[in-house]
Amino acid sequence: MRVIGVREAGGNLPRVDGPRYPGADRAAPEQGHSPHRGRARAAAQITLRIAARLAARCAWRGKANDFYQGDPARGGVLNDLIRQAVASKERVVGSLGRCDEILEEARRRWTAHEAPRDERPGTLGVDGSCNSISYQGVELWAATAVAATPDGRREIVIEPRMEVGRNPSLHDTMRRMEAEACARASEIAELVLVDGSLRTVFIADDEASRNEVMRLVRGNETRIIFVSKTSEVDFEFGEMGSVAGDMWYYGRAGGEAGFSRPLAKRAPRSSAQITSTYARISRDAPLIKIEMLGGGITERDVRSLLARLAAQCAGGYPQALRQAHNLCTVTGEDMARIVPFLGIISPVGARAVLQ
Repeated sequence: MRVIGVREAGGNLPRVDGPRYPGADRAAPEQGHSPHRGRARAAAQITLRIAARLAARCAWRGKANDFYQGDPARGGVLNDLIRQAVASKERVVGSLGRCDEILEEARRRWTAHEAPRDERPGTLGVDGSCNSISYQGVELWAATAVAATPDGRREIVIEPRMEVGRNPSLHDTMRRMEAEACARASEIAELVLVDGSLRTVFIADDEASRNEVMRLVRGNETRIIFVSKTSEVDFEFGEMGSVAGDMWYYGRAGGEAGFSRPLAKRAPRSSAQITSTYARISRDAPLIKIEMLGGGITERDVRSLLARLAAQCAGGYPQALRQAHNLCTVTGEDMARIVPFLGIISPVGARAVLQ
């Protein structure tokens, strides 16, 4: 069986040369046709299509220079870009500053540590979400925030806000709702994990949110923790001529479980200190960035926190935060479904016949 990617196959489906299912080249009897036979043929056809897709993937993996054989125009562009990427790999990596020297320094600052599992309950993850949609100039926005347990229970729900009109500070609205969820979570949980970077709270123009977060976290520096999956700051290796963020170098330096040396830096627009560390909960898991308010955070504090996280992480990421994200996300599809209930869709009238 030979697989050829063609547009006639439905865009993403490859075409299979030969019969589409066993017996397809034989004429079906005009009488006595069994519906079971028809279903069997359909099932066989689906099976062959799945096999064709798998074969196409295998062919792509083994033939990078001709990985796409669908739309000729699109395939040509993608093939050219792939070839350029392969040819430019060493040059691009070399352009990321003194890469080998920085990677060696990252390894030196890394502490290998397989965290024991601290099974104490009482962890909540806090996340917020916001979205907006415009319909013929009428803008609708919504925002909410929740605090969730690692097993997916919504412990705290900040009542969603939905309004018609422009909201240039929509993200600030969401942050205030997150701060409220965090405040209520800190009253009932031993450990509160907040999705995102603490530094972005200080960068935002919303002074009320900054003051509220400062009020909440002071005195709870090791109980209210900010966790990020990505980071672009270069506080650690910027002086060494790095081009990428610190997280990129730590991620490339190895796959051991552990954490980087805690580093305290002054927060933007404030005299407060923010201590950050990059951590990997288990070997070869994705890196996460952990931020805590205050400059007195020690390695002992980090080890204690990682033990709490190790007990409820899935794929290297805290399950409480994953659940909070899933429970609060306001998608574009959600917004589109709300619009008809508001009655802002203009009725479509009949069009006069053109003479």
